[in-house]
Amino acid sequence: MKFYFTFDPETHDYWPVYDAIKKYYPVGLRPNDALYYTYEGRKLLGDILVEQVHDPARFKEFTDFSEKAGAAMGCEIIGWTFGQEPSLAFEVILERIVQKPVEYVRKLYFAKSVIGDFYTIYGLETTTVWKEDGELPRQYRSDNVITVSPAAEFQDPFLQLKGLVNEHFPGHKQVPFYILRMYLHGLYTPFDELNEATVFHALFSQHFDAKHAHRALGDDTYAKNEWWKEGVTAADIARAERQWYSVNPFPNPE
Repeated sequence: MKFYFTFDPETHDYWPVYDAIKKYYPVGLRPNDALYYTYEGRKLLGDILVEQVHDPARFKEFTDFSEKAGAAMGCEIIGWTFGQEPSLAFEVILERIVQKPVEYVRKLYFAKSVIGDFYTIYGLETTTVWKEDGELPRQYRSDNVITVSPAAEFQDPFLQLKGLVNEHFPGHKQVPFYILRMYLHGLYTPFDELNEATVFHALFSQHFDAKHAHRALGDDTYAKNEWWKEGVTAADIARAERQWYSVNPFPNPE
């Protein structure tokens, strides 16, 4: 089941997320339409990627931060930035166990969007099976569990990384997972002309499958307090959510 972008405007303000997507993506057009690439926002996004990713000096600012995070956490860092995707990203390897032919990895994923002051952090546990195929080894990977908030064994490193991010990127907000997995009607990225994209795809990367949501651990509304409207209290939120979910149990299912 798909869930489409929505929120309670009385208590939260996710309009900056929507506005950023609308600015850089021609909603309603597919990438196989020639008009898609003439959209001014696509040109602007290309300029941003050249500036932040393909300029060695600017990109080094981000890799310096990743190295700082790795040193502070005592962990291996693997860069996860792809030149055409709208984010700067890396993985923090918390644990790696290899018992041939199987490898288990527990890690944190962090990405900072280049189209707005947004970021995401989540934990991921993967297993990879290595098989020989003639002279070339093949790998078969499974993403087993995604942890979307500081929970269980991810709690301490998740919070430590979030603290480092907030210190280095003041003014940035973590987008809650329940927002990231929502789709937008008519939103397509250049990497998939057939399937509608999620908020995650638009802000960060294609390396995410909405099916992860069904294997998620933790609170998928974590960080929603960063998006409360000014003057709204926790009591206001609780009262509004009871009313909201009584009439909107599922946000715009397809």
